Amino acid sequence: MTFTSVVQQPGADMRSMPGAFYIDKGSGVYQATAATTGPWDAGLQHGGPPIALLARSLEEQSATTGLRIAHLAVDFFSPVPVSEVSINTEVLRGG
Repeated sequence: MTFTSVVQQPGADMRSMPGAFYIDKGSGVYQATAATTGPWDAGLQHGGPPIALLARSLEEQSATTGLRIAHLAVDFFSPVPVSEVSINTEVLRGG
């Protein structure tokens, strides 16, 4: 498996960067693009894109229940690879 770094140098052409962090494959499955990579390892995602994906899913879920998100804190227990990811949210206890 080969990984390509997408770290941009100052003045680099940003047109070569993917237009989105994820490609929606349907049913809560997303393909991470090279735009999600962090500066430490080209095969691992920066924390921001997966958190944004989670926040979007939570906002969509809360819209159906009439609730609003006031605070979101995330702890990563392991690195997130630049690969296919899936997300599923549900309300366990309203309020």
